[in-house]
Amino acid sequence: MSKSPDSRHKKMFNSSQFTQKYFLLTGLPGLEALYPCFIFLLCFTYLVAIVGNSLILTVIKKNTSLHQPMYLLLAMLAFAELGVSASTLSTVMGIFLFGAILVFYVPMICMALVHRFMKHAAPALRLLLANVCFLVPPVLNSIIYSIKTKQIHQEIIQLFLERKC
Repeated sequence: MSKSPDSRHKKMFNSSQFTQKYFLLTGLPGLEALYPCFIFLLCFTYLVAIVGNSLILTVIKKNTSLHQPMYLLLAMLAFAELGVSASTLSTVMGIFLFGAILVFYVPMICMALVHRFMKHAAPALRLLLANVCFLVPPVLNSIIYSIKTKQIHQEIIQLFLERKC
């Protein structure tokens, strides 16, 4: 008894795999001795993200000429990035300080890119890049927004000049 052509066709093209929506973060295997170095780097990274996004929010709130749709969108993005930074800070610090095993949601786009382009890399490198996907956007966005947007750049400079006087 032969199988119908349709069933063979379905078997050949049905190669879907189950992908998890959750990621078990246990740290960076094999690099436990370097965790104290990572703590300082991560604290600095979070500090830049929190201070940068807070500056953007302060400047937009203080200057009424920046109460336009473009800057209000920028304020919403900065506020969202503050939330991401504040919510992931305790998780990441807990892992590097206490070795806590926590399960939290991972954006699938970032993980898909790491998986796609880093298939043959060492597991520790893939894990490090997956963690970088969480840290880089909140840090870089606040720096880019404050430098590229002339009005915000000028207001930040003016904010620091007022404090010196």
